[in-house]
Amino acid sequence: MTNQSNNFDTLSDQYTIHTESDLRRIIPNYPSILDKRVQSTLDIFSLEFLEKSCVVIIGTSLCGIKMTPLNYRESISVDSISSLTLTLQHLPSGFQFSSDIERCQGSLFFMIPGVGHCLRINGTLAKCTPDRYQFNITKVYFHCARAAARSELWSLNHLSKEMLKLSDQNIIQHTSYALLKTQNSKHETEISPRGDEPGFIKPLSEDTLFLPERPGNKVAVSIRNIIDEPSVELLLMVPGHTATLNIMGSAYVTHQPSILNRCVVNGKTPKVGIVVKIKEKQFQFDEVLADSGLWQAHNQIDQSAITPFSKALSSHMNGIGLLGKATNLIVDSIVKHDMKNLY
Repeated sequence: MTNQSNNFDTLSDQYTIHTESDLRRIIPNYPSILDKRVQSTLDIFSLEFLEKSCVVIIGTSLCGIKMTPLNYRESISVDSISSLTLTLQHLPSGFQFSSDIERCQGSLFFMIPGVGHCLRINGTLAKCTPDRYQFNITKVYFHCARAAARSELWSLNHLSKEMLKLSDQNIIQHTSYALLKTQNSKHETEISPRGDEPGFIKPLSEDTLFLPERPGNKVAVSIRNIIDEPSVELLLMVPGHTATLNIMGSAYVTHQPSILNRCVVNGKTPKVGIVVKIKEKQFQFDEVLADSGLWQAHNQIDQSAITPFSKALSSHMNGIGLLGKATNLIVDSIVKHDMKNLY
């Protein structure tokens, strides 16, 4: 490990991606129509998703407040009139604004048991009363199911396994799903999922981790954020279990072959990855994951009970009229291809 770490330290800057131009030489730019996937308010598809959500993970731009799972039904209500705000209440005791902070940037990540795609909402968070916060929405969009598929997030095999004895020392090797919180130079936050086979997060040394970047939609929001602002947080999850690990640190993006070659799956090598220097970490057994029933098989809903990801995405890009319906045929074909080619 020492020799590998020393070699990594020597070569890392040579392969570090410092600008978006560096990134686009490796990952081509994305089609501009994908910008239309981002909505500024809750539409019928996002409201449908919220209604069936079980758990939401909240992250903010504030130092000292870690990413936290919330029971959606107990903690969040929607302003049904404007669809522009959410009310958050009964937040954990550790979630406290200091007296001189009136608002901050924040992100919400919604999960439905059994559903691969997820909903991401960004905005600003303001404290109204000691037990009540208002979340003003700026961006709403769906995230595809590839991370969930790669991690087999809702596999009944995970849920029926005998409980592992997870701890701070071994949770990384069992983690198959993680949430990555980043922020840009304006401190606007994003929470993005990462999923793969258990142990996909590779320790490079005692205080350094590596996350391979698997194929996505090429928008690369998290990667671009890290290039601008290196502060990151990870929330590591093991499907079927209530143990989680928060990791806070700084990150950079690399295309160093000696590291990428450690992450080959099905003969496919990732083009880039994220190096995280750990500054702080916190292991816990999360009561919300138990009380919400996130991992309980009987809570999983059938995929047919919710609007397909491809239909919601195409409607966001080109509306619900004839053009949107025509776009849906193309998007659906692309989504099916992507789900068959996860690496």
